[in-house]
Amino acid sequence: MTYKVTNTMKKAFVILVVSLSVSSCTFSQMSLKRENYLIPDSLFSFFPDKSDKYRYLKIKTIFENAKKTETSLPLLEFDVVKLIELYQCNNKDFLQQLINEYRLQSIFSIKSESKDYFVIGSGWDLSQKYDTLQLKERYAKLKDKSMVLYFEPFEETPSLYDATTISGLPVGYEILVLKSGNDFVLPQDDLLEWSVLPENLKHGYRSGVAFKEDEPYIIYWVVAW
Repeated sequence: MTYKVTNTMKKAFVILVVSLSVSSCTFSQMSLKRENYLIPDSLFSFFPDKSDKYRYLKIKTIFENAKKTETSLPLLEFDVVKLIELYQCNNKDFLQQLINEYRLQSIFSIKSESKDYFVIGSGWDLSQKYDTLQLKERYAKLKDKSMVLYFEPFEETPSLYDATTISGLPVGYEILVLKSGNDFVLPQDDLLEWSVLPENLKHGYRSGVAFKEDEPYIIYWVVAW
């Protein structure tokens, strides 16, 4: 019971941070350091740098549980490590250029409203939408490459969340996967297997971008488990 309360409080805090960040359009250009993360840098090396060429970015927000902390708590139930950065771009031409480049680089792409993919997330989050049998069946039928991040941090941001889609992203969003693998890339202290995952999906990582045509947002994401 103690863990569930703590997890719920953590989710509430994350949702509040994301919601406040998205609602503000006055953030100045700032340097977001990506240091000492549990996820290897190579898995999100395509994330935007902090150079002047991104001066047109109006919103920069970051949600993460990927950073090491001074306190190391044992994992009590299956969870993933993820990093999500949301950008709002005022330069439509350059945004389209970025999207075109990412499409060429992508391993595969998924439409958010599609039904032929599934998500990886914490056991707690996914158990709120599916029972154990449903989860086992979905993962058993899943092709290895068709799993992406569950975007539950946007639950309280209507413009960025839709409960009717599998990923949680609104209808019309395109999810590109740029890096994918089934190796365990996190520290051994974070090794915890989930009984509902089949052997070929026990561990892995995915990273990529998500966007919707004619919308100014581009979401950068990475997940490892």
